[in-house]
Amino acid sequence: PRGAWNYDGEADLGNGAIFRTASTILAEDPLFGWFSYGGIQEKKSEDFHVVPKDGVRNTFWVVSEDSKTGLILNRDGFKKEVPVIYSPKNNTIQATLENRAMGDHLTLLNIVTADTWEVLFDGQPIKFTKSERSITVELPISQAQHTIQLKKQSN
Repeated sequence: PRGAWNYDGEADLGNGAIFRTASTILAEDPLFGWFSYGGIQEKKSEDFHVVPKDGVRNTFWVVSEDSKTGLILNRDGFKKEVPVIYSPKNNTIQATLENRAMGDHLTLLNIVTADTWEVLFDGQPIKFTKSERSITVELPISQAQHTIQLKKQSN
């Protein structure tokens, strides 16, 4: 009577949990300042360079007192050993994506946020669909790597 389950079977529960919960999180702690969970953080000038080390490299969050923004890829991932760069001063997030399928395809980027962002794909603005709490972008993956940049718009 409840319909089909999204996940089923004992073996798939643990495996599914790994892939759905693995994340790299850059968080601003009120007592200790900025800290990275699931990644290696380095501060360069006023920017944070975080190399995702969560094992999956397809989810990245920036969490502060003021806002919470998550980048979630439905396939492909953030390039291995290349940092995601967050600039609080410029209100930008920049990442390099790797094409894991090695063919042309679309990857969905879901940006979980209440803020308004401009999204650039390889330096060019790209269209997206916005709802109250997220932005969905179809990324046309055609090369071994691409760059995405988010620029927070002032309200």
